[in-house]
Amino acid sequence: MAASTSPNSPRPTRAPINAIKSGFVGSDEVLVTVDDDGFVVIHFPSSIVTKSTPPSDADLALRPPIVLSNNGSSTWGIAIHPSSHLVAVSANSWRIRLFDLRYRGRPQGPGALGSSDAQSSLGGVETAELVGHSHNVPCINFTDDGKYLGSCSIDGTCIVWNVRTRQSVSILSIGEGIFW
Repeated sequence: MAASTSPNSPRPTRAPINAIKSGFVGSDEVLVTVDDDGFVVIHFPSSIVTKSTPPSDADLALRPPIVLSNNGSSTWGIAIHPSSHLVAVSANSWRIRLFDLRYRGRPQGPGALGSSDAQSSLGGVETAELVGHSHNVPCINFTDDGKYLGSCSIDGTCIVWNVRTRQSVSILSIGEGIFW
């Protein structure tokens, strides 16, 4: 079955959407979708035009979605952490990508955020990658405090990651199989 995208869709692809998740990033309610071409689209439900008539000037002033790329990898897992402003996605590339939306569009790198580096969940960078699984990673989730992220892979491992250092702190082998 072919995927369909409306002409006004923020998605740059017609690939099937693999997952959808709602939550909050800071005080903003978000609806996150991921697709087979690795696009991550963060919608703001308060800004979605729901009427079938053409949008008014007021509608056009609403907040546009944020479109991110997961490097073309078919993306499946989504995790959102509200207070740390993080969205994480996992993919068939065997990797997990973290996006810190607090600094979206600002300069990156150590020191680039000035005194705010201490508040950044990723240490002053906008994106980071977690590498350690040897197969697809369909399941991810943040701990309540946002300091750790758990991931489960088809390779039969569950890994607990320190989000800030991007290092694994625990690896549990639970046997091979499919874990959704």
